[in-house]
Amino acid sequence: MLPSLLIYRLAGFFSAFPLFIIPSWYVFYVNSIEKIQFNHVHPDYTYSLGPALPLNLFVLSVVCLIMFKGRKLKIKHNFYQLIFIVIMAVYFLLASQSLKSIAFSASLFSAFILIDFIKIPEGRVFIVNHIRGLLFFVVAHAVSLSLDGYEFSKKTEGISFFSFEIYQSLISYPALVAALFGFIILNPSSFRDIIKIENTVLPQKLIILIILFILIYIETFLTRRASFVVIGFSLFLFVIGRLYDHVGGRKAFVFASLILISFVAFIRSTLFSGLKSFDIENMILPRLNLYKKVIYELLSDDPILMIFGHKNDWAIHHNTFLDILAHSGLVGVLLFIICIIVIFKKYKNTVNSFLNKNSDLNLVLILFTFCLGFDNFINCALSTPYYSVSFFIIFTGVLILNTDRELSE
Repeated sequence: MLPSLLIYRLAGFFSAFPLFIIPSWYVFYVNSIEKIQFNHVHPDYTYSLGPALPLNLFVLSVVCLIMFKGRKLKIKHNFYQLIFIVIMAVYFLLASQSLKSIAFSASLFSAFILIDFIKIPEGRVFIVNHIRGLLFFVVAHAVSLSLDGYEFSKKTEGISFFSFEIYQSLISYPALVAALFGFIILNPSSFRDIIKIENTVLPQKLIILIILFILIYIETFLTRRASFVVIGFSLFLFVIGRLYDHVGGRKAFVFASLILISFVAFIRSTLFSGLKSFDIENMILPRLNLYKKVIYELLSDDPILMIFGHKNDWAIHHNTFLDILAHSGLVGVLLFIICIIVIFKKYKNTVNSFLNKNSDLNLVLILFTFCLGFDNFINCALSTPYYSVSFFIIFTGVLILNTDRELSE
């Protein structure tokens, strides 16, 4: 392998680890989790660091700069779109008066630029090895949970990685693990290409099944209800995809619905109870009441504030769309919609070449859309770059491996 490609390989692999740089400290955030007795939340758990830069966003930014400088990424092809994203980011920053808005803008930039990586050998190597790094980390995390013991790992909700805290382990990390499960189960052939291991005695399909089991295993400790919604929806799509050609769409839908209902009944009886119950009263109504309160505040304010935003801060309403409206107004909503259209058009040509040719990829696209909508409706996923950057990398990785398969055929 060329030395330059080796650098991109290593950068992609290690950038998948959930490490965070504290700009004010100029170091990675490292926090040990002691094995002590505690009642509710582990005393070593970190609620918020304030401005923190995830390693995946930092490395992606450096890789982009290197590619721009080496003219592998062409600025002139993206000049006006990049200028628009910069203007949008500046507006969000000024309107919200919050540095956290930069994380949101950086996520949109990542979504925009990563599709160009498909056309560049270095970009493809970076993406594929990022997914390998993520798979390595989740396997290592599962080992860590087992070594810590069931009782400690369950009580700490899986935040410990060999006695060190996974920062945002209860926010962005479980959402990413759930999305990874969905992408793998819906398009396993792509991930078999990613995890090819020479001289292994285990069949590739068995390795995929083991990884899926590991992802579920981790989620049972993290116990984020939203993650199990994504996993359940992935199973629903998987059953439809496997049965559609054999029994028809209607029967496939009915059978998939039965599987989904059984899945929900199982996790309700085994994983969630009390305030964490998987039901309307404890799961849905609290968020709806919060959203109603935010909407009431918006409607009660001066109409001018509705246009430009009525609150400072960012990512506090557990809903990306309400957050944009509250902190940047209708102008911010309009800028966001334009940005999504720009990104959609950029992805359209690449994605369209596979639609109707690859049923698995059609299902992946549905899951991709669902995750973006759902995770930003019940949380502020685009404001947590560790999730969003790796999420877009996984999706482009699936496109890359489907491209390679089409060319080889």
